[in-house]
Amino acid sequence: MRATTAYDLRGPVPVPIATRCWLHGLHIDAQDNVWITDVGRHLVMKFNSDGALLTTLGTDGIAGADATHFNQPTQVCVAPDGDVFVTDGYGNSRVVRFDAHGRFIAAWGSRGVQPGQFHTPHMITRDTDGRLYVSDRENDRIQVFDESGTVLDVWEGLHSVDGLHAGADGLLYASCGIDNAVLRLDRTGRVLDVWIPPGGFRYPHGVATGRDGSVYIAETGDVWRVTGPNPEDRFALERHGAAVSSAKKLIIGTA
Repeated sequence: MRATTAYDLRGPVPVPIATRCWLHGLHIDAQDNVWITDVGRHLVMKFNSDGALLTTLGTDGIAGADATHFNQPTQVCVAPDGDVFVTDGYGNSRVVRFDAHGRFIAAWGSRGVQPGQFHTPHMITRDTDGRLYVSDRENDRIQVFDESGTVLDVWEGLHSVDGLHAGADGLLYASCGIDNAVLRLDRTGRVLDVWIPPGGFRYPHGVATGRDGSVYIAETGDVWRVTGPNPEDRFALERHGAAVSSAKKLIIGTA
């Protein structure tokens, strides 16, 4: 890993943000390989559980929008058959698909507001039925696709969705950075709960869930808060949605 400069590419002119290590997306596949996106280097990297680098997608330090280049990619999602889906989201407005050997299959999306278009596709996650969910952050929505890139649904009116994760319970979890909240949604896009911990969030940028129902939130604020090593030590979530909502654990860290 090395320091690079990332840019805010939402407007017509690139604006430099900072020079540092820009590791962004994190995904663990079914074989416990760890996939990371490096925004500043325009790379997607696959490591085994011992930390050995196995695969690199993209061209180091060179931005682009073809089969061998990304422009500040944001997240990775790996299907059970090994196909890899990348949200090429800060510089480009597309999803890119590769096979299990890293060979380019297809890409879809462009900058815009129509279904299938994006403005900052920030996170991608897959449910057990093969549907892909993409947080289209600057368009304030989540889009749902099949693995070929066909639009299945568009969930409008979801402000500032940064993080997105399909949980083992069949529900979707979304972290909303500007709103400092975490949402739980069903597979139709209906918001079931809005979660805010005591003391609030500091821009929740990523979300994931464990097999036991644990909820993990990554904040971009310069804090690291863990209430304790045991479930009984962790603070409870303040519930703002349905009475049946619950989270067994909440760990907050830095992204």
